[in-house]
Amino acid sequence: MTSTPSRTFRANTGHVAERKIRDEAILLPISTAAGEIGTVYDLNTTATSIWEMARQGMPEEAIVDRIAADHDAPRETVATDVRDILDHLLKLRMLLPA
Repeated sequence: MTSTPSRTFRANTGHVAERKIRDEAILLPISTAAGEIGTVYDLNTTATSIWEMARQGMPEEAIVDRIAADHDAPRETVATDVRDILDHLLKLRMLLPA
């Protein structure tokens, strides 16, 4: 049985502005290539961690492992939540597949 390779990502550089306030990030599309212009996306602390690791090219499985360990949470639950956040950032075109 072959396993699916872990997805990796990169930020849609030049199309999204980021401002970090304490441990949370605010993402603002600056072109139609990354979400709706004029919309602000406020990420909580955990989503900010996921965003930062993903845009640095960390594989999805490694992000899941890190979040699960940091929060002492069940890996299966974390995997679902991380996948949902990454899929949403991909849909908004703030992240792109690497």
